[in-house]
Amino acid sequence: MVRTYKRRCTNARKGKQFSPYNAHTDADLKNAVKAVKEQGLNQKEASQRYKVPATTIGRHIWGESTTYKLAGRPTMFSVDEENAFVQNVLAMAEWGFPGNMLDLRFLAKRYLAKSGRRTDIFKNNFAGRDWPQYQCTW
Repeated sequence: MVRTYKRRCTNARKGKQFSPYNAHTDADLKNAVKAVKEQGLNQKEASQRYKVPATTIGRHIWGESTTYKLAGRPTMFSVDEENAFVQNVLAMAEWGFPGNMLDLRFLAKRYLAKSGRRTDIFKNNFAGRDWPQYQCTW
């Protein structure tokens, strides 16, 4: 018989119940922010009433950005530039010249040279072997 996983929401030391991470709905968050702004509740009271973390309520009240930058190094080419690479490779394939990863790397090097861009990501502006597989979002 298969067991069903039940998430435990207690603090092992104090035995207190707590809500699991991100267990609130968007409606609860909006109601909590509205209660703080209009009804005069403080963040802690709204947090307990609507089961939304007080820090989350504070971020939405203070207007801090809720979207964060992506981790890691930014991509060398924009999405439009990468889509242009894809269209060029597909056009070459239609004309009877199927390309491989090396051709795509040379295409990227040529594009950087023509546009006058220099990067430290690529050695001599020539992409590494794994660049077509991991850096392109297509």
